[in-house]
Amino acid sequence: MTVALHFLPIATRVPLKFGAETLTHVTGVALKTCKTQTGAILSLCWAKAHGMTLMVQNLTNAMQFYPEASAPEARVHPGLYARRGGWVDLSSLRGAGFGYRLDEIERPLPPPAFVAV
Repeated sequence: MTVALHFLPIATRVPLKFGAETLTHVTGVALKTCKTQTGAILSLCWAKAHGMTLMVQNLTNAMQFYPEASAPEARVHPGLYARRGGWVDLSSLRGAGFGYRLDEIERPLPPPAFVAV
């Protein structure tokens, strides 16, 4: 059974956004940020170049990290590593470098492989 979907009447009134599907009369692009960053950036550029609207989605709906591996960061940013009522607390973020406060995170790191002069 083949069903023909005619989106033009709807697309003239409201933005239509689709992800991987190939459909006609689409007025926007859905960026799935749970996929690859490179793919999302390329899709963003393509959509902007073609005058299309954008919608960003993260379909994972989960905090993905290894708690023990992030223990030094969690000591400086405890609210980022514990969701409460569906929210994370960003209040510990401040300063340069996305507010990450790297100088306060006690994590032994190997020496850099290269230092720019």
